[in-house]
Amino acid sequence: MTGGATGAAALLGWLLLGESIESWQAAGAGLVLLGIGEDGHTASLFPGSPALEEHHRRVLAVDGPKPPTRRLTLAPSPVRAARATLVIAAGCAKAPAVARALAGHYEPRACPAQLARSGRWILDREAATELRTTERSHERWVRPLI
Repeated sequence: MTGGATGAAALLGWLLLGESIESWQAAGAGLVLLGIGEDGHTASLFPGSPALEEHHRRVLAVDGPKPPTRRLTLAPSPVRAARATLVIAAGCAKAPAVARALAGHYEPRACPAQLARSGRWILDREAATELRTTERSHERWVRPLI
């Protein structure tokens, strides 16, 4: 086993997620709770990251643009395989990324939050401002009452 974040990612993937992504899918993984960054990243999967091309490992050690730079994250496969995905976004600074994630051309390499596009999204009014009226009222986007 290798050391550092890479070793921790391998161990965590084995401990939490089983032997393979197929076994996790068959077991029906529960909830993946995510946020979205102003650049469209989610789960420390950043636009253009090589981690977006990972198809075998489930937990990855990645480098982010802000401290802490070295971190652990779920790979794209477990995000897609979850039975339920919930994404929370608040504030007008997130509005362009939310619009790209939910209504833009599907290109998760440029906007990784699109991996969770089919999940439930909780948006405040400001985060939803760049969605068209029909998109804002879509049933999968739950808006708080405040």
